[in-house]
Amino acid sequence: MLFTTPVIVISSPEKRELYGGFLLEDLAMSIDSPENVVLGQNDRNYQILLEAIPDLMLRLSREGICLDFRLPRSFEIYSADLDWHGKFLWEIIPPDVAQQRMIYVDRAIATNEVQVYEQQIDFDGRVQYEEVRVIRCNEREALVIIRDISDRKYAEKALQRSEAQLQRLAANVPGMLYQFRFAPDGTASFPYVSAFSQELWELEPELICQDADLTTDQIHPDDRASFELTIQQSTVTLQPWKWTGRIITPSGKLKWIQAQSRPELQVDGSILWDGMLMDVSDRVRIEEERKRAESAIAESEARFRSFVENANDLIFACSVTGIFTYISPKLTEISGFLPSELLGKSFADYIHPEDLQTAQASVERLLETGERQTEVEFRSQRKDGTWYWSLCNSAAIKSASGTIISILGIARDISDRKADEEALRRSEAQLRQQAIDLESTLQDLQRTQAQLIHSEKMSSLGQLVAGIAHEINNPISFIYGNISHARTYFEDIRALIELYHKHYSEPHSEIKDFIEDIDLDFLFDDLFGLFNSMRTGAERIREIVLSLRTFSRLDEADLKPVDIHDGIDSTLTILQNRLNRSYQGHKIKVTKYYSDLPHIECFAGSLNQVFLQIITNAIDALETALQDEQWSANRWLAGQQLPEIELYTEQINSEQIRIRIIDNGVGISEAVQARMFDPFFTTKPIGKGTGMGLATSYQIVTQQHNGQLKCRSTPSRGAEFTIELPIRTSA
Repeated sequence: MLFTTPVIVISSPEKRELYGGFLLEDLAMSIDSPENVVLGQNDRNYQILLEAIPDLMLRLSREGICLDFRLPRSFEIYSADLDWHGKFLWEIIPPDVAQQRMIYVDRAIATNEVQVYEQQIDFDGRVQYEEVRVIRCNEREALVIIRDISDRKYAEKALQRSEAQLQRLAANVPGMLYQFRFAPDGTASFPYVSAFSQELWELEPELICQDADLTTDQIHPDDRASFELTIQQSTVTLQPWKWTGRIITPSGKLKWIQAQSRPELQVDGSILWDGMLMDVSDRVRIEEERKRAESAIAESEARFRSFVENANDLIFACSVTGIFTYISPKLTEISGFLPSELLGKSFADYIHPEDLQTAQASVERLLETGERQTEVEFRSQRKDGTWYWSLCNSAAIKSASGTIISILGIARDISDRKADEEALRRSEAQLRQQAIDLESTLQDLQRTQAQLIHSEKMSSLGQLVAGIAHEINNPISFIYGNISHARTYFEDIRALIELYHKHYSEPHSEIKDFIEDIDLDFLFDDLFGLFNSMRTGAERIREIVLSLRTFSRLDEADLKPVDIHDGIDSTLTILQNRLNRSYQGHKIKVTKYYSDLPHIECFAGSLNQVFLQIITNAIDALETALQDEQWSANRWLAGQQLPEIELYTEQINSEQIRIRIIDNGVGISEAVQARMFDPFFTTKPIGKGTGMGLATSYQIVTQQHNGQLKCRSTPSRGAEFTIELPIRTSA
């Protein structure tokens, strides 16, 4: 076995690396220098070490032959019954993985440096992530150590999803989330600030993280003392920090902010506060308005107190913010509450949640219009927790300037009447909800049906194209294959006739007349031209068949590496008939600017649908422009430019490519661009478009291939569709 042979230490002290408590170099083996042996063949300790290492180890020659190996039980993806001795590496693992590994083997042998890289192997649908270390043994051999890191990779992906979710949550919180750190040396900093800082402080999060003083400098001079005092108290006691004060933003706005956070002492002696800042300017302003309104109400309260306290209905007054300022004694009879128990509280706290919107809408209408609100029904809470129905009329109390300062209302208990209506109302609500659910389900079914129909149409189209290509290919292959034989046979016949003519120079008169009638010499020359024309036509048909097969991609329905240019070219071949049409003497010109691209992993048939949809739309846009005589005359007939579709491909980086499809047609408005990828949205006449083409294309690019599909267009200046795709797509 490999790991019972003598070993030597690699002569690269700067590359020494520990592996399971031993140096990696101690696992690299060679039999070329026996004087450097550090472990013997019968060394039991070394065998125990190998048994404890959960990694797959291979000793490979520079030619890729497995000289020895050790397969631990944990590597279930490989069969333990296989014998790898003497086999080439690409007989053991997929060829592309083997080719990559041999590159690192050559590099490790050439540089005498440990090579470390990660790889992904898929055996029968089971994916395993591996970390590979390649160590030079001698000039002809290398040691390969493979560790299964699948658990770590899956954990990293889960962590990335969790972090992305946290970022989304932070972006939707109506306030600024932050972490504030106070170091033992007295320096303060913000390790984290959410994006809401732009709205609150008018500062980018990065600037605040770089300089914490940018926020404290905005604190109002009159509130700075309370700010520093509360910070100091929280620092000493490690109690939650709460503070409300004013800031002045760089634009000069005065804002009230409310801060709340919880401190935590760190191991290094620093204190870290996790908290949130909120803009409470509106709340403070409303509170100030409430206080002013209460003062005004107090002036008029004495005038009607004696009248309302003896009324048979409940009479109440509240501020414009809904805070009770007066309630008549009738409240106790109706609800069991004493008036003093509800004064200073919001009426919304005692309105049934299902009726709160109705009551608040009535108040909002009253405040907006100043008009009396009548017969507003809602449920109010009794002291024992039960509910009663109220019929309420309300009116606005205005100041001398016409400003609404208070709301006066009269409420009557209509519980008995509402009890009779409740059963009917519940039944009607159930029926309405069922109708809503049914309508929603129907819409979902319609969307799903349209998507299925579109997918089935494209699948049927692919099968039809492939079938036609197959059926055409067979007879054309027969014709093409027999043309050369027919030409050979004809040449033999011609040679035979020439021999007859040579040895029988004076043929019968009937033969001589027939030769003159058919013009035998011209017939020979023209027939060779016919054979050449037939060959050229057959070759053209074969090219078309190849393009049809490339477009259909029925044999490439799975994720696999393909040349993206083949798909584009096959799509152009399919659309060649439309591209060759002439409008007022003009044809659509197609210009290709292809870059050298690697093969990308994709669902080729699906991407061909995307190319077909976008290029078809470009042709439609150009045809629309060509049919508009005034627009065409101003743009193209004047010779400024010709109708054209430009195709660009480029490699963005080592992981992505970009495809751009540009036309100089009528362009797309912003309103259409905003909805062009929505299902069922179409600008085409009824019967010419389902609205699913671009929606399906967007789904293929973004969801199926983890790419991006974008459109940039200006009316009358054409449109540009950009497709960005990863070179390797995770299935």
